Amino acid sequence: MIKLLLVTTDNREHHGRYELPDPWLSAPVLALINGFEQFPADIEVHVASCAKQAMSAPGKLAANVYFHQLIVPKIGWGRSLFLGCAYAVRKLARRIGADIVHGQGTERDSAMAAACSGKPSVITIHGHMGRIAEFTQAKFGSYYWMASRLERWVVKHSDGVVALNTYTEARVAGHASRTWIIPNAVEKEFFTDHPHPTSNSHGICVANIAPWKNQVSLIDSCRPLLEAGTCRISFAGGLPHGTPYSDAFEARLHEVPGISHLGILSPSAIRENTSNSGFLILPSLEENCPMAILEAMAAGVPVVASRIGGIPDLIHDGETGLLFDPNDPADVRRQVGRISTDSHLRALLGANAQAEALRRFHPKVVAQAHIEAYQDVLRATRT
Repeated sequence: MIKLLLVTTDNREHHGRYELPDPWLSAPVLALINGFEQFPADIEVHVASCAKQAMSAPGKLAANVYFHQLIVPKIGWGRSLFLGCAYAVRKLARRIGADIVHGQGTERDSAMAAACSGKPSVITIHGHMGRIAEFTQAKFGSYYWMASRLERWVVKHSDGVVALNTYTEARVAGHASRTWIIPNAVEKEFFTDHPHPTSNSHGICVANIAPWKNQVSLIDSCRPLLEAGTCRISFAGGLPHGTPYSDAFEARLHEVPGISHLGILSPSAIRENTSNSGFLILPSLEENCPMAILEAMAAGVPVVASRIGGIPDLIHDGETGLLFDPNDPADVRRQVGRISTDSHLRALLGANAQAEALRRFHPKVVAQAHIEAYQDVLRATRT
């Protein structure tokens, strides 16, 4: 049996929601844990999350899944390059006798803690900090500047990278000691026989409002369709206030018909809104393995999205969804128009997408692939 220490973020800490009663883990981590639950004879999982102050926390998340909350003073976080978090995880790894440590994401402390754990380690790259730093032209000393450099360091100092697609595999080529292409898992609640409304020309875009998510350009490209009533689009995600981009987005909410902003949705509300939409649209300029696409596919909802980053690994154009060039307004408008007006096409793409999701993104399938990756690392490090 493998004893895994899975290091991840409790979003209560990230968002300062210390009063919430339960750990707030990301959707791909929850889905992976759900998959590990189905292999109690093969893997014992210890989930660790660092926090600046104590919160309520269960001892176990499932029969073979334990939860550890590690309290780290503020000085041990970003300004120290997360060395306080790394030290706390290292102590826990020794105490529980972990065989391997897996850091989920390079955005904050998780990957750094795994690479410094003193145990065989792997990391998963969810959002490419290096690419976002390039895109935003991150200045010296800024968050994305620092995160991009930490990402580069942990890739070189871990025993392997779980690449969610060929896009990530190519970006870490020559730096990672080994890679495995394993996409994110989707929580089992999305895999439902509930029929989606194929007659619905209402689309949903699930992404925080940000320049690289490209919502403003989407609205401008589709404005003729929206003004004609050909489609409607709802946007779900956080909206920071007082930035030039958020101001531009909010201005369009008042000017352009057929669009709305739903704000930050709970996981259950995301499931409900996605399942009840005619299609999902994602116009991003940078993406790795967006959960919004995986979740829509699992629910049988057709997807129209940018032909960039890791998205072409998820969507087969014309078979399980439609792809467009996000920098070509006419192409965006054409594909959104197609999926908005053709209910037969939506039904076909949605059914094909759901079959693909069952084959590739089901929790049990993804968990099995992770266990095999851990076994690869342990065999290599024990010889």
